[in-house]
This record gives sequence, structure tokens and C-alpha cells, in this order.
Amino acid sequence: LYICLLGDVYTQASKTIELLREMEVNVAADVSRRKLDKQLKTADKKGVRYVLVIGENEISSQQFVLKDLKERKEEAHSIERIATIIKDYRKDNSK
Repeated sequence: LYICLLGDVYTQASKTIELLREMEVNVAADVSRRKLDKQLKTADKKGVRYVLVIGENEISSQQFVLKDLKERKEEAHSIERIATIIKDYRKDNSK
């Protein structure tokens, strides 16, 4: 899971990142402060399928935008649901 941070949210987002790691999700966070489109291009070049976008709105609402770069769609979910989606994808693709 590649995490794109929007704005100066690393301190608040670090709790979410740690929670995902505790749920056994492999996480890489882009802390470059570049615009979202640049961060998404980097994730795409690395062959990452799922990207999680974290900004101030997501932190306050606890609903996070999960982008599927392969299917070109996005949905908002709780962090627990996102962990389940990633684990299910990983399980399905390890066969």
C-alpha cells in the first residue's frame, strides 16, 4: 500500500500508518510533499496497485480514499476496511 500525504499531515498520519502496519499491511509513505498527481505517478511507476490518500479531511473524518490504480477507481473506507481489502488482494494474488 502506497500512502500519499496531502499537506503537512505526517504527524497525524503516522498513527494511521502504524495502525496499518499493526494490521500486517505493508506500507510505504510518500513524504515528499509533492502534488498528488506526482505522487500517484510515482506509485504507478513502482507498479503499486493500491494508493491511500491521507489529508486533513481524511484524518478528521476517519474515511480514507483508496485508489485502485489498475482498475482506475477510488472509494472511501475506514482504515479497518482498507486493511481487509489489501489483505484479500494479497491473499488472492499469492495463489
